[in-house]
Amino acid sequence: MAVLGAVAGCILFLGNAWAMEMEVIDINAATVEELETLPGMDSVVANDIVSFRTMNRPFTRVDDLLKVRGMSIEKLDAIREFITIEMAPHPVEQPDLLTE
Repeated sequence: MAVLGAVAGCILFLGNAWAMEMEVIDINAATVEELETLPGMDSVVANDIVSFRTMNRPFTRVDDLLKVRGMSIEKLDAIREFITIEMAPHPVEQPDLLTE
């Protein structure tokens, strides 16, 4: 039983060490290749994230990834600690040229 505890502790340590080495990725700027480095992320979903972001708009919340085809709550939970969203600059309001 003690051996199992030691093995589980070693696995937990190695998992945490791996997580500490990963950089946090901005999902609004990440390339497909960068997204593929996330735990459990395959090339299909990584491509779908970039396509969704390009076709729609930058993500405003991490949970917006659930709108992407192939993304599940389980996948999102697995990558949540490794992703971030940099706030996009607010658009500059243009004066209404039709009013006097």
